[in-house]
Amino acid sequence: MKTLLRTNLLKLVIIGLIIALALMIFDYRWSLGFMLGFLFSFITVKRTEAQVDSILFYQKKGILLYLSFILGNLIYVIPFVISLVLSNYFNIIFVAFGLLFFKYYIFVTEIFFRKKENE
Repeated sequence: MKTLLRTNLLKLVIIGLIIALALMIFDYRWSLGFMLGFLFSFITVKRTEAQVDSILFYQKKGILLYLSFILGNLIYVIPFVISLVLSNYFNIIFVAFGLLFFKYYIFVTEIFFRKKENE
């Protein structure tokens, strides 16, 4: 995952911006909601990456590490709260799409990688 995100980070950002601009045609709240989720998805991916590294590579273990992992996932709540409070500016459905953007990208990339690998 780390290699995938490092090598394709610019492509991810460009695709995300193109999607946000395309959504702007329909409704600015869709675009802003997607961008809010997209921003927070960067944060959660980087946080998860750091936590996985500390567990797998540095062999750090303990209840505090696992609690911070669980509490760190509460970051997902922040953009939803923002979109609820500022519902005139952010569409909550597109916040969810923005949050899932990296997961979808990794999923689709993995499908094509395995397909290419099996040929």
